[in-house]
Amino acid sequence: MTAALELIPRAIPLERRRARRIPVSLPVDLETDRGRLLANITEVSRAGARLDLCNQGDTGDVVTLRCNGVTLQARIVWTDDSGTGLWFPQPLEEGSFLQLRRTAPD
Repeated sequence: MTAALELIPRAIPLERRRARRIPVSLPVDLETDRGRLLANITEVSRAGARLDLCNQGDTGDVVTLRCNGVTLQARIVWTDDSGTGLWFPQPLEEGSFLQLRRTAPD
């Protein structure tokens, strides 16, 4: 992983969330140190995402996410029986955010 990600805090308190999340239903390919996982993004913002992936990985793990032609790195900030929360150390650029958001349910 990149040196920049090593500087990222291992956990981001949920109350620090600043970006509004948009409901979506997007298949995602997630690469971790343990291998490749398939999941769905259920909410996305410029700063993070929620996956329907339960209890996979550990808080603080760095992952690579691929979805709709967008590839980015993220850190797992929580995971439990309800899903997994990701934080993007580099907020999504406008074009990437719109590309993901385009498939948001009505």
